[in-house]
Amino acid sequence: MKRIGFVGLGLMGSGMTKNLISAGHSVIGYDIEPSKVDAFVKKGGGRADSPDQIPALADVIILSLPNSHVVTKWSGIL
Repeated sequence: MKRIGFVGLGLMGSGMTKNLISAGHSVIGYDIEPSKVDAFVKKGGGRADSPDQIPALADVIILSLPNSHVVTKWSGIL
């Protein structure tokens, strides 16, 4: 099974990661708000302390971000 990296654990991302974890996937997550990462970890996800860690830990990366400007910023890092 592929390891999934997930950036953006807000309203939409938290629901998506909950479903992925429930389906048995290994999910590593990051968000700029530490409280969202804490809630994600309590649901069974793995913590990434920065987005730079995600590519080394994941086979697939999903971005759930609010707009194209933020996506452009993160895609340069990932």
